[in-house]
This record gives sequence, structure tokens and C-alpha cells, in this order.
Amino acid sequence: MANSTRLENQDIKFGILDQAQQKAIYTLALSKAHFSTATVWGYVQFIVGIPNTILSAIAGASALSQWQDSNMLAGMLSILVAILTAISTFLDPSDRAKAHWHAGNQFQLLNDKFQIFIDFDAIAGSSPHELKQKLDILIDEFYKARKENPVTPYWSWKKGLKEAKQEQRQV
Repeated sequence: MANSTRLENQDIKFGILDQAQQKAIYTLALSKAHFSTATVWGYVQFIVGIPNTILSAIAGASALSQWQDSNMLAGMLSILVAILTAISTFLDPSDRAKAHWHAGNQFQLLNDKFQIFIDFDAIAGSSPHELKQKLDILIDEFYKARKENPVTPYWSWKKGLKEAKQEQRQV
């Protein structure tokens, strides 16, 4: 009878660890996905912002120049600058990059917590009930982070998941 209970407890612990391992992979994938997305939004900020700055300077200089068609050039450049400014304001790449960077860090921290749970808490002799309680707390943190953070694009999620699974295989 005692042997049967011990085997049942081991099965329960194995199930809890399996669920924790799945969440560890998932949090690592989300962390990587958010970091990739943050990088892309950082590039968008430069792709829109640098030409906007340069064109603004040229438009201002051409408006003040004595060149014959300078007013026409200044007008066209001003329209282009207005379009780029509107795009930049609408997309707000800087804030999006910051939000994804923050989310990446948050999911990396969660991944670390799941790994500590798997590597240390599970082998520390805790009962299945204690392990389940600790896992429930971590899962609540996970869903809270998912709710509070932006969604990643599909391409970055797939990339992050692939990298996370490759990292798990190497361990």
C-alpha cells in the first residue's frame, strides 16, 4: 500500500514537472518573440525617423534658399515630412519597442522562475500538494504577464518557439 502511494506521488510530481517544463518553454519562446519584435520596432523607428529628420532639414533649407524652384521643393518635402511624421505618430515605434522589450524581460524572469522550480523545488522533497501550490502561483504570474503585455506577431512567436525548443534540447 505504501509503495502504491509512493508511486502515485511520483506520477503526480512527474505531471506537475511536465506542466512546468511546458510553461518554461512557452515563457522562453515568448521572451525571445518579444525581444525580436522590439528589435523590429527599433528598426522601424530609425527607418521612419532618420529620413524624416533629414527631409525636414532639407525642406527648411530649401525654403530659405534663393534657388528658383526652391518653394516647390520645400512644399513637396514638407508634405513628405508631414506624411512621415503622421506615420511615426500613428505607429509609435519607440513605445512599441519599449513595451515589447519590457515584456521580453518579464517573460525571461518568469522562465527563470520556472527553471528554478523544475531544477530545485521539485527535487527538494516537496510534497505533490506543495509543488502544485507553487506551480499554481507561477501559472498565475504567467497569465497576468500575458494579459498585461502586447501580443507578438505570428512570425516572431514561431521564431521564438523554434529557438526555445532548440535551447531545451541542448540542455
